[in-house]
Amino acid sequence: MTFWFPGVPVWLWSLGFCVDPAVFNSRSVNNFGTVEFWFAIIKVTAIVLFIILGAASIFGLGLPATGFQQPDGSAGRLPAERFKWMWMAVIVGIFSFNGIEVIAVTSGEAQNPEVAIPAALRTMLVSGCLPSTYWR
Repeated sequence: MTFWFPGVPVWLWSLGFCVDPAVFNSRSVNNFGTVEFWFAIIKVTAIVLFIILGAASIFGLGLPATGFQQPDGSAGRLPAERFKWMWMAVIVGIFSFNGIEVIAVTSGEAQNPEVAIPAALRTMLVSGCLPSTYWR
């Protein structure tokens, strides 16, 4: 934010970005739902806009086409031999989030969540600490 508003101190932005979610989360469910709806609209609009601008940049819709190379003609920061490692990072990220998400979703369906959820979390923690020899 200091890029766009250099005169505003950083601590003020930090305080504002911490207080806003706390205020929205402490409101009634109806108000929280309304705020979440508008934030979702902003997020979806931004994603669609990024896709359109990215396609315009790659294929030259209104601008000179950059293609899939960097402006200097190099292959960029992710050459072909490292492409598989980028996908490995994506898979690990999805796997890491998916474990805790499944536990959170199924906690409402467990017959005895006081026992089942801590056991599931311990299992997830142990499985995440296994040796990574299978990544090679």
